Amino acid sequence: MCVIGLDGTPASYLRRRIAEGHLPHLAELSRQGTLMSARAPLPPISSVSWASASTGVNPGRHGVFGFVERKPGSWDISFTNVFTISEPQVWARAAQAGLRSVVVNIPGTYPAQPNGDGVVISGFVSPTLERSVQPPSLIPFLQERDYLIDVDLGLGHSDLEAFGEQLFAHHAARTRVLVDLLEGERCDLFYVAFTGTDRLHHFLWEQMEHGEEPWASRFHDYYAAVDASVGEIVARLPDDCRLILLSDHGFCRLDQEVFVNRWLERDGWIALEEPAKSIASIIPGRTRAYCMDPGRLYLNLAGREPGGIVPAADYEAVRDELRRWAGSLPFVQRVATREEAFSGPHADRAPDLVLVSKNGWDLKGAVRTADLQGKGKLTGMHTQDDAFVLVRGAHPDGEADVQDVAATALAGLGLDASGVDGRVLAS
Repeated sequence: MCVIGLDGTPASYLRRRIAEGHLPHLAELSRQGTLMSARAPLPPISSVSWASASTGVNPGRHGVFGFVERKPGSWDISFTNVFTISEPQVWARAAQAGLRSVVVNIPGTYPAQPNGDGVVISGFVSPTLERSVQPPSLIPFLQERDYLIDVDLGLGHSDLEAFGEQLFAHHAARTRVLVDLLEGERCDLFYVAFTGTDRLHHFLWEQMEHGEEPWASRFHDYYAAVDASVGEIVARLPDDCRLILLSDHGFCRLDQEVFVNRWLERDGWIALEEPAKSIASIIPGRTRAYCMDPGRLYLNLAGREPGGIVPAADYEAVRDELRRWAGSLPFVQRVATREEAFSGPHADRAPDLVLVSKNGWDLKGAVRTADLQGKGKLTGMHTQDDAFVLVRGAHPDGEADVQDVAATALAGLGLDASGVDGRVLAS
């Protein structure tokens, strides 16, 4: 079984470029299977989506709801990591069955954990290689190939030319490593991702849409390089290898960044100490609700949040008031309740409400700016819809869900997929 992720790649972009005669390797794969539109879990960010794509379950079961969480009993923040994921990932199930995996660059897998005698190389937000590689003996192999965990996002904010050069070099190094691992490591499961696509979109999506040169051509050239890398990998797979391609969410143009906590402040839901730095700047006694990236709304609930002032008996009434308030905001497409978006043993830690924005409006939990909204260097944003899943040789009906990837991979390895939320995508 081989799973190849293209982080954030929209189904609509692939279809358009294939129809125009580009991306020959992806075009051939789309003829061999169905390039399905897919949906990401809420909220549509990589830490949540990749956890679903690798476990086959919704966030209420795997326990990841964002890149950061509030520490229980505190207003301090902790970063989610591999230990946050409460359900076994496909490669862990494979190891239990005596199968060997090579796992490369999947977000949320830091610090890398031993997985039988297989290979795990963590994706972002891994700070260094030292705790990102299992077995550690592979570190020199990666260093010799100029492997980077991620590009320098600071370059995207300060020097697009240098950012673009590093993006292409980073992609070439990633491809070298993947091809060498595929040829040199025995494995039953090869589960890998290209995350440069997401970085490309964040900084160059609007330029691509508007045909602004040289960036529009660079954008399409990068996808030509991705297409060639997919072709290199697929050409080395055994004839009987099952193949899945996916993106973890979609993408669109970013018109405005929206600072939701400042909208909450404007309308009396939250009070902040100034200058505010994080949700630790909240004044609990004057706060009924707050937001965490990227549109997760929480009540300041008595007994749950430190100094919470919303009585548990009033939870439903206050949440419904907050839902109506959020639904009236000009940038909100819909508001999902916890019960609508999540199910499972960790749903009690999920946000009380999740905002789904209209395309172009990127929701932020930041409080360092006092503005309601603004526009920075980013020109692309995530969407829940317009992701894709492609299973070679299969033509399923309807729309896919990101969690279907793990279910399909488990079934392809001959393992039991009946206990996950995703469906097996077959002909």
